[in-house]
Amino acid sequence: MSHFFHRSICKPPVPPPSIQHPIICAFLIAFAPFAPVHANGIKQHPCLSKLKVSKFQSVSEANATWYPLGLLIEPLATKELNASRQVAAAKWFTREKRPAPFPIITIYGNPKQKADRFGRKALLPMKLNESLQEYLLRQGLARADINTLSLPCAKHFLEIEAEARQSRLGLWAHKVYQLRNARSLHLSDKVSTYQLVVGTIKSISRNPKRISYLNFGNYWKEDFTVTLSARSLKIWEQQGHSLDELKGQTVYVRGWIENRDGALIRIKHPQQLQYEFKDQVREAR
Repeated sequence: MSHFFHRSICKPPVPPPSIQHPIICAFLIAFAPFAPVHANGIKQHPCLSKLKVSKFQSVSEANATWYPLGLLIEPLATKELNASRQVAAAKWFTREKRPAPFPIITIYGNPKQKADRFGRKALLPMKLNESLQEYLLRQGLARADINTLSLPCAKHFLEIEAEARQSRLGLWAHKVYQLRNARSLHLSDKVSTYQLVVGTIKSISRNPKRISYLNFGNYWKEDFTVTLSARSLKIWEQQGHSLDELKGQTVYVRGWIENRDGALIRIKHPQQLQYEFKDQVREAR
């Protein structure tokens, strides 16, 4: 038998810097573990395979905070973008044209996850088989952070993000978020920022027991480099990829820029490294 309960949330969480949610009075229904296919035959959402319905106390207990799973927690580049994101989030939770009966907002999360240092947990609010995350990504009002997502969910979020980027919606019309060319990636203003970088791999050092390197220039101590740990390499190659075949390929890498004898991104998730991408190289700056 499916167990369910409902409670209302009427206190807005205010995490540091994040999507500051409007006052939310949503009713939650918690069912038994999510089945692969709904009773009505609708295919399961790609992001729900490893998530469970969250208990009320995992979402908002007193003044506890949460943030959207799979999105970068960042203030956007302009006040206008931040305001647009705030309005969009409020609209998703309080959309006027509601089908009957009123759509239930179900909150999903990983029951084993620990709160971050701010006491927040990553959650996935769903309504009518659409998440808040998808709604914001489609409008170009957020960037995907795929490191904690399952492969199907990461691919799904990146596809939505790519459509918004190609249409230059929201933040993608701003130069701060444009593709970066690996040949002209200047460390002075990129270290500790999250970037999407495109470039051609010049050389590869594959080491299945330690660290593997993808070099994008002839002098690896100054040029852009990507690293994969032994675990990351194993996961990436399990998806049917071959690291050795990437030499001479134009690839797209997303992640946080570090200064390690030149700009560096560490691959922690297979979808951080892509070479079947629809964006054109000439878009990169």
